[in-house]
Amino acid sequence: MIDPHADAVAALARLAEVYAAARVGLPSRRFVAAGLPVWDEECAAVWFESVQPWAGGLPGVQADQMTPGVMGAGGASGVLVVEVVRCSPQTARDDGTPPPASAETAAAGLVHRDCQLAWDAVMGATADGGRLFGTHGAVWLGWRTVGPMGGLVGSRSRFAVALGAGLRV
Repeated sequence: MIDPHADAVAALARLAEVYAAARVGLPSRRFVAAGLPVWDEECAAVWFESVQPWAGGLPGVQADQMTPGVMGAGGASGVLVVEVVRCSPQTARDDGTPPPASAETAAAGLVHRDCQLAWDAVMGATADGGRLFGTHGAVWLGWRTVGPMGGLVGSRSRFAVALGAGLRV
């Protein structure tokens, strides 16, 4: 049986573990979203963009990228999204001057680190004995920056994951 909500909750918990181990602050507002979240402050959100029957591969993944025998017939796969949004110095100050280049570079470094940690959380969960999506049950689909908007900028990572693979957190 598949339970995408439970898998998303487990992925969010795993994300918090990875951030704690890396000693990088994860925004305190963390949640499983029903879809694209609204930004009103710094946050970390996880959601399933789509879930579909498993037909020998994962969404957006060529058959030759899959490890044979990842999941038996009758399962499901989905696209898991991990988004971390932070305050951005990319807005002009009250006097109209731009933020210092060093502040923008530091903010970019944190956004890039968020991408790496999201990857570590999801892909690492498959490599350590299948704790989350089963051994080799995830494929990274890509990453992009989001924003800046309203003084916030962030990182959005997408993963194709096998569901119903025996969640072991």
